Order: sequence, then structure tokens, then C-alpha cells
Amino acid sequence: MGNTSEDGGSPADQFPLPEDGDSHLSEIERILSRLTASLTVPDKIAVWAAVIGLRRLPGSTAGLDVEISLMQPELIRRDGNWGWAEIRISEHSFVLGEGGHVYSSAVGGDSWSRTVFQSDLGAPYCDGDETRMENWLDRAKFLLDDAEVSIEDRTDYGCVQHVFRESRDE
Repeated sequence: MGNTSEDGGSPADQFPLPEDGDSHLSEIERILSRLTASLTVPDKIAVWAAVIGLRRLPGSTAGLDVEISLMQPELIRRDGNWGWAEIRISEHSFVLGEGGHVYSSAVGGDSWSRTVFQSDLGAPYCDGDETRMENWLDRAKFLLDDAEVSIEDRTDYGCVQHVFRESRDE
């Protein structure tokens, strides 16, 4: 998957990714694919758009812009302690994030979030490595079976369809 140019930078039309990130991207695809059984049709379309975007990496998918969050279900969150994992993929960036909320009746509550991995189109390098991707995968797998799924889809499907028509014609 090494997509850096000879000078160490990334081509302008590609995302820099870890050298051995292919297996992690495939695992993220499997996680997203497992979500579709219980989703509405528009949410299924958004998830499959994200999967297609992952498959096109390190290349970009014009028009793509999806954010998918996996959160611990409300039943577990009732004590005020819960976590989430999210993936954002667009034509300009690929981001894995995580966060949580901790609560104690003596002290109160506090939320935290962080970017685990980020790659921006044409950037000279990515922020993160295989280990950070593995840690995100562990969190996502832990949340997967009982997760409440939240999806924000700002994809321009006219652009996405045009991209796939062109690639099919090649």
C-alpha cells in the first residue's frame, strides 16, 4: 500500500497510509458491512458508500462525505460511563476517532474524544500508524454487537455515480 513518492511525500491525488494498512482497512470494511442488517435503506446506502471509499484508498472518491459513529447503547450508558468509535471518510480526509464519557456522583461527568488516525488527501504523511488503527479496531469490535449507530451522510451521490461510471468504462 506504500503510496509515497520518491521524495517521501504523497501524490496530490492520494491519501498517505501506513505501509501495512491494507489488512486494517479490510477489517474496517467488515465492521461496517456488519452494521447494515439493522439499518434503514438511506443509512445502508451511506455505509456502502463508505465501504466503496475505503476500497478505493489510497485514491479519493469524489463527492464522498460520510461519518459513522458506534456508541454503547443507552441501557449501558445509564450509569453515565460510555464510549464510542467513529469513522469519517470524504473525498478529502479519512479519520478514525474515539471518545467516551465518565461520570462519578462525587465529582460529576467529563467527556473526551480524540483522533486516532487521520490521513488527508495529498498530505506528505498520515497522523497514525498500524498500532493506532488496531486500537481503534479493538474499540469498534467491542462496541459492534450492541452499538447504537449514528450516520451523517453529506455525500454528493451524483459525483459518486459519475466516478463509478468512469471506472467501469476503463
